[in-house]
Amino acid sequence: MDWELREIPYIPGVPPKYSEELVEGIPRRFWDKVEMEPTTGCWLWSGGWMSEGYGKASYQGKEWGMHRFFYTKIVGEIPEGLMILHKCDTPQCVNPQHLRAGTQSDNMLDARKKGRYA
Repeated sequence: MDWELREIPYIPGVPPKYSEELVEGIPRRFWDKVEMEPTTGCWLWSGGWMSEGYGKASYQGKEWGMHRFFYTKIVGEIPEGLMILHKCDTPQCVNPQHLRAGTQSDNMLDARKKGRYA
């Protein structure tokens, strides 16, 4: 099922707190570490970090990149061989509207188009 069909409430500038009411399967402790960025619509992870700037946390004994975690819980499983790309170019963003599954080639092409890679 496409996540946009799930009627996730969105109020610009208001953090999506208390996930039990919003998206089943995302613990409240994770929503408490999400800050809304009202200008861009990014959901910024304010918890732990990986060296590349991506959010990270442990869930049920597994370390997760939080962009991958939120994508999996809201959109669905990540197809084998694909990675999760940020349309917004903000590594700490976990907003599924800003994320998409793609290949490494897609990622490099996107970086070239945006002038981040020569």
